[in-house]
Amino acid sequence: MATSFWSVRVVLIGLLCLGMDAHAHAQTAPAPDSLAALLVDLDRRVNIVTGVPQTIDLSAIASFGNIIALEQSTAPLGTSTGAFNFVFDPQLGTYRQSTTSFGPAFSSRSLTTGRNHFSAGFNYLHAGYDSFAGMNLKNGELRPVRNVQGAVQLPRYSELTLDLSSDTVVAFGNFGATDNLDVGIVVPWIRTTISGQVGLFDAAGIDLTSGSLRLARASAVGIGDVAIVGKYRVLRQAGGGVAAVFQLHLPTGDEDNFRGLGFTRTMIGGVWSMGGRVSPHINLGYEFWSEDVEQIKNQVTYALGAEVQVTPKVTAVLDLVGRRLLGAGGYEYTNQSFGPVTFELLKVTHGGLSVVSLAPGIKWNPTGNGLLVANVLVSLANGGLRANVIPVIGIDWTF
Repeated sequence: MATSFWSVRVVLIGLLCLGMDAHAHAQTAPAPDSLAALLVDLDRRVNIVTGVPQTIDLSAIASFGNIIALEQSTAPLGTSTGAFNFVFDPQLGTYRQSTTSFGPAFSSRSLTTGRNHFSAGFNYLHAGYDSFAGMNLKNGELRPVRNVQGAVQLPRYSELTLDLSSDTVVAFGNFGATDNLDVGIVVPWIRTTISGQVGLFDAAGIDLTSGSLRLARASAVGIGDVAIVGKYRVLRQAGGGVAAVFQLHLPTGDEDNFRGLGFTRTMIGGVWSMGGRVSPHINLGYEFWSEDVEQIKNQVTYALGAEVQVTPKVTAVLDLVGRRLLGAGGYEYTNQSFGPVTFELLKVTHGGLSVVSLAPGIKWNPTGNGLLVANVLVSLANGGLRANVIPVIGIDWTF
């Protein structure tokens, strides 16, 4: 009886367990047709296979849903802030374009759009997620629990495989309320697709579930967390200067389908930029969260890069874009024991998580004040949920 009890305990903790502590606040039961509900259903089927009572709640599956929502909600979206900038020329008595380059794509420059001018655009991003905690999501490398010892009949390790992707269309607009103040909105529309499988393996590498614990391919689409943005230019320099920036992310995305975090995030920061054929810029911000996700709360955001005027119609851009999630976010194996059973469990660690990407791209002005934009986000560092390469295409215009 004792061995059977510890068998249940290990399976309970290990199956589909990513080792993260339970959410600090209560979770609302998802709707039956949500992606989160599908993960919970997989949880239920795991319990049936292993004999774990259905009254026992396994929070680890919901935790992985939180990780998906966290990545999709905090990743950069490439919302341009005024590719064409206008200033009033008192000699001409009208507004004229103040820069020759078309600005960065995944950061901001200090220039504002200009009084009564409006800029708008759309971006499309596709992210196919490759790894979690540095382990491949698709080839069985991700083992939430491993090296189980202490009873012959126990599984020696568990495997989680996922085919996970997102397609995001971002609509954004900025209005020049004054010559120094821009206000705007960013609206993401997100489609998340997921399928996967859980396996329990013995010492010989045989799946004790016979491949029965599958998550059928499913998708959900809808609005994400909408952001209200603002920029005020506090210092003017030739072709640049210093600006204060503000972003308010509203909890408009559906948590149960991983499109939002369910709470308000407020970012304040600053931007420095300089004009010229080569135009450098630096962004720095701090984002306050009203709640936490898996012990992660607040983040520091930054970007630095430059635009290069290749021709009057073409600007090349290069940004280094990063964020530091605070409080927790890293993952590592820790030794665990329950009675005679010992194992290694993948758990969230304190100290935060750094996510860094390189974003090269091109902005082309085919006619008027319109732009075609092509970029790619190349992941340089991300110990959480990672997409190695994210292509981005978009359009942008000012009037």
